[in-house]
Order: sequence, then C-alpha cells, then structure tokens
Amino acid sequence: MHLFTRMGQLGGREGDAMGWACEVGAHVATASGRPLTVWAAQFGHPVGTVVWSVWVESLADLDAAFSGLANDKKYLTLVDKGQAFVQAPFVDSFRQVVHGPAEAGTAPAVGSMTTVTTAVIANGKYAEAVAWGTEMAEHVGHLSDAPSLFLLDDYGTFGQVTWINGAADAAHADAANKSVNTDVIYIKRLGDVGEMFVPGSGQRALFSRIG
Repeated sequence: MHLFTRMGQLGGREGDAMGWACEVGAHVATASGRPLTVWAAQFGHPVGTVVWSVWVESLADLDAAFSGLANDKKYLTLVDKGQAFVQAPFVDSFRQVVHGPAEAGTAPAVGSMTTVTTAVIANGKYAEAVAWGTEMAEHVGHLSDAPSLFLLDDYGTFGQVTWINGAADAAHADAANKSVNTDVIYIKRLGDVGEMFVPGSGQRALFSRIG
C-alpha cells in the first residue's frame, strides 16, 4: 500500500482558502471514487498549510484513479479558482507502507488528528534504521492504542522515512503523547538511535482533518 499526498500553503481569507481546499478534495473524491481526505497543519508547518491525502495500491493505481482529472472541466475550474489562494508550488509525496495496521487505509473522521514525523537515514545505516523505525511504530501503536505507521518515501530526499500516528481528536492526541513521552522503553529506544539518521533531519508536525 502507498500513501499519496499533495501539500501546499494557502493564503487570503482563511475560511475561503480552507473552504476551497475542501471543495477540491470533495470533487476529486467523487470523480475518482477514492476516499480522499483534506488536512490542515496545526503545528510544524507554516500557517495555511494543507494536505490532500489518498491511499493507493501502486503508481499504476494512482494513475488509473486520477488521470481523468486532466480533462475534468469542474476540476480545472476549481484549480483556476485556487490561484487566488496558492502561495507556492504544491509538493507531491509518494510513500510505501512498511508497517501499519489493516485499518490504516480507512479514512478517519473529520476532526481527527495525525502526527507526522520524518527523518533521513544516514549512509550505510539503511537496514538498521528501517528495523528500528518499524519497532518504534509497533511500540507507539501499542502505547497509544491508535494506528501507527512507518513508511519509506519513494521520491524526494533519498533515505527519508515517515512515521504517522493517528488520534481521534485533540484529547486522544494529548493522552497518546503522555503515554509515549513517559514510557521507559520508548525513551530507551530513542537513545539507541545512535548514528542511524542524519543529524538535524528530524521534523514533526500535527495535522487535523478538515475534509
């Protein structure tokens, strides 16, 4: 399974910009028949950052699902409308799941929260880092009692990996953070990271589903 995302920063009136992001997402979901979701960054990215997200089986599946948008008049009209909000070119990502529960591909409810952590594997540490990253995802999922995924980024910065941890709402996110940050085993495993990742490459962000 793969996760395709498109991230961008929107400006202008917040309600109008986020409304447009949800409108585009809803149309693409209907046109493709795929459960596409829309997320807004709460922390870790510039204000106004949004992400459109969808699960697919492969690149071929992604192309089959969305190639028709190139000739979709309503979609193209919405793209033109969005030029008033777009602050910079969007960035597409395509990630392969290494570890994750079967329900990972199920779209969570609006209002759900997701923590996304990325890091870049150091040269010569690939196998060791992937094994460590998988173990961490399994352990965090057990502690938080919520979906916890570990993914390899297929494109972009070479060696980048991603952890995604879900929560039903802000209260559940708080509880999960407390469980993880006070867990002795988790803290020890963080200490075991050694030289597996490029120093300073780690980044953590929180998103909430808006559409």
